[in-house]
Amino acid sequence: MRVFIGVSAVIVALTGCAKKESNVVIQGWHAEEEWSGQCFYHQNFATLGRGEVYDARQQSMDAMMSQWRGERNDGIQFDGEKVIQLETTMLGKMNLVDTIAGQNQKHCIDHFSGKADPQAWQNWFWSINGILTAGDCKTQPLNYTLFDYLDVGKGWQIPASVCEGDRVVISGSTIDYYRVSDDGPWINIAGDADNRAMGEEYPCTLEGCFVGALIVRFTDEVGNETILPVGLESVFLAPSHGKIEIRINDATYYDNVFKKEGSMIHHTSIEYNGEG
Repeated sequence: MRVFIGVSAVIVALTGCAKKESNVVIQGWHAEEEWSGQCFYHQNFATLGRGEVYDARQQSMDAMMSQWRGERNDGIQFDGEKVIQLETTMLGKMNLVDTIAGQNQKHCIDHFSGKADPQAWQNWFWSINGILTAGDCKTQPLNYTLFDYLDVGKGWQIPASVCEGDRVVISGSTIDYYRVSDDGPWINIAGDADNRAMGEEYPCTLEGCFVGALIVRFTDEVGNETILPVGLESVFLAPSHGKIEIRINDATYYDNVFKKEGSMIHHTSIEYNGEG
């Protein structure tokens, strides 16, 4: 890892006619006379080319890491394991170095100039992970296959977390039958094609939401719900982070039974084939 411990780089541009004025751009390690330590001044990322901005971000990250680890002997040393964790996260999100470097520079200046509470910089340091992971999916993407069995006598079931963009093929066995009323037909998860669900008592009344058909509910992280028909098979594309659950499209459960043939009772298997 490269650690930049050199003195500040000062670029001076002189402009004007009768009276010249100077615009000083500070880059690198720098401290004012009254400060008790140096702070790293990052480059203006917005003015850099694609290759330059990558190098500038790496320099800023290396500088922050060295100071957080206590390598500058300026009285600053944060939790070592947390520094390693943040470094790993930042390497995967280099575009966020711009924000972190700017905030770190301000906290450093406030600290060494005595403008802030001595604990303020460290408190901010512990909050960085939230900045870096904002909007991230908090669970593993559904990039695996999940098997289970449908219970026609209960509501929403077989929950699985999904991340935004996950593509999940939801399907079930077609040879297993049940009925949702005492005098109703034996159906599989395609539902009763002659009986479209109507009325508020049914979870799904969209086209394809037949009585007894397999349906899916997606709930996002803030509680918004979307219910869609599945039938024999359907592809669900997660619009955001959240979870999915399935059930049959029915208003009551007490009279729902699987078909029994001799000693064998049908059991509908369910599969979530996640592609992440």
